[in-house]
Amino acid sequence: MHACIKCFNEALEIDPKFVKPWNNKGQALGKLRRYDEALRCFDKALDLALESSLEKLDPKYVASIWDNKGYVLNSQKRYEEAIERFDKALKLDPKYASSWTNKAFALLNLQRYEEAIKWYDKSLELNPKYVYAWINKGFSFSKLKKHEKALECFEKAIEIKPDMAVAWKLKGRLLKKLGKSEEASNCFKKASELEQTYTKRQK
Repeated sequence: MHACIKCFNEALEIDPKFVKPWNNKGQALGKLRRYDEALRCFDKALDLALESSLEKLDPKYVASIWDNKGYVLNSQKRYEEAIERFDKALKLDPKYASSWTNKAFALLNLQRYEEAIKWYDKSLELNPKYVYAWINKGFSFSKLKKHEKALECFEKAIEIKPDMAVAWKLKGRLLKKLGKSEEASNCFKKASELEQTYTKRQK
């Protein structure tokens, strides 16, 4: 990641008004949890995007910058501010699935579960196989004590990605809460096996 940032810096030395390296550098800094620096990069990218002719920049790309900024604000737990950025992204590109999902995640963290579910539904209309949307939608249902609907979401996530340990774990917790101990135990066992397999692959 540090090598990537070096490349982006070199590109910006050549052309400081090149929008994409600012956006890409912001993403890289965000992954390194250098959030304040990342936000400054996104702000610079957005300022340059506003300065340039709209014909030169794809609105979908500008939407991605707003989305990236919102994602970092989510990471800082600045959820209300993040939602404002996702709304800006969606105004530019109403079919930008990432912003629907990220806005839903911010609402989930604000404990606005019913709203979060609505936004996850929109995200899933655009991308029905987005497994994290199914997982977080299920988590929102579980917080509303709508356990059967939550279970359906976790099962859908497992159907899409059978090797996702967290989906098995959440399904297990819910089944345990519903008094289905044996089924819950099987889910926890499966989750543990998947985690062990993942750990071995990382070695």
